[in-house]
Order: sequence, then structure tokens, then C-alpha cells
Amino acid sequence: MAAPTRGKHYQMFASPPDHPLPQPLLIQGSNLHACLRLLPVHQATRCSPESAETVEAALKDTQAVAQQPPPHVLEQAVLFENIQVPMPGSYKLCMLQYWRPPDSKPTDNVFIMGIDEIGTLDVLQQPDAETLKHVQGLHKKDSQMH
Repeated sequence: MAAPTRGKHYQMFASPPDHPLPQPLLIQGSNLHACLRLLPVHQATRCSPESAETVEAALKDTQAVAQQPPPHVLEQAVLFENIQVPMPGSYKLCMLQYWRPPDSKPTDNVFIMGIDEIGTLDVLQQPDAETLKHVQGLHKKDSQMH
């Protein structure tokens, strides 16, 4: 089983439907792999629900998990991209581990192996357009240097 570092606190900006802002989150740990999904859920939601339907219901108003590409697996971390939470607030950060049989089609169901709380996520109000453009410009300059 995956062993993410637990108890960490993360921050990101809100990504409302009218002004989406997909962002990455890096989670450190060991035995991390591509069959993981990051799930920001409301504080009142349990990270170890009784059924897959409960997982789906908890996610509907926090983010579109289906839009997450598989994470990039690094040596002692995993990078989740395209994380989007529409509303500012405090969330529990859960990690879901699943298994897909090798001969299955992409449309087949996956088997949920476990889901657990790994930390907290503060989603901040998105900054004004000018600040956001400046930050994105800095990111582009940094990525062009590498």
C-alpha cells in the first residue's frame, strides 16, 4: 500500500468554473504509484466512507476527479496535476488508492483498495487578474530556464 507523509498542510487557489485555475500538488511519501487520486473533501466528510457511492457524493461539489491525469511518480513523491477546487475554504485531503486489472478496458470499473486522510488543504480566494498574470509569467520564465 502507498504510504504518503501524513499530517501535512497544503494551500492552493480556488478554481471556480467561470475562471478555472488547475494547479499541481506534490505529496511526499514512499511506495507511491500511478493508481492514486487526490481527493479534497469537506471537513464533515469522512475519508474512509462505507461505499464507492459515498466517495462519489463527497466529491461532486469539491472537484472533478475525472479530470485529473494520472500522477507523475517520482522517487519519494507523487505529483498530482490539474487539481481544481471551486470554492475557498478548509478541506480534508484524502488519498484514494485503486487497482485496475491488467486486461481491463478504460471504461471498466476499478477496485478501490483504500482511502485515507493524509492532511489538510486550505483553498484561498483566487487573486485578482493582474496578480495572477504576474505569477503565471514568473512560472513561465522559470520553466523556460530549465
